[in-house]
Amino acid sequence: MDRLSKGMLPLKDILDHVLHSQGLDKRIQEESAVILWEEIVGPRIAKASKALRIERGELLIEVKSSSWKHQIQMLKPDIIKKLNTHIGKNTVRAIRFI
Repeated sequence: MDRLSKGMLPLKDILDHVLHSQGLDKRIQEESAVILWEEIVGPRIAKASKALRIERGELLIEVKSSSWKHQIQMLKPDIIKKLNTHIGKNTVRAIRFI
């Protein structure tokens, strides 16, 4: 008998199923983008900015000044790509400054 027929599944598979069935898997991916912000952009940019939340695929970023906003604006495609690579899904479609 294999594990499936015995009713034994890896805990990861069970958790993935429960999270997906409750619609929480997407929310976890979105929160991962916020948590990963500092790691992805590095300490210098992270000191001048803060990832707040994701709304409909847009990562909302608070910046300390317009010059930092401009600098991050130039890096947006690369930041989005790195975030999505780390998350494993295309969770972040855009970055918006507030």
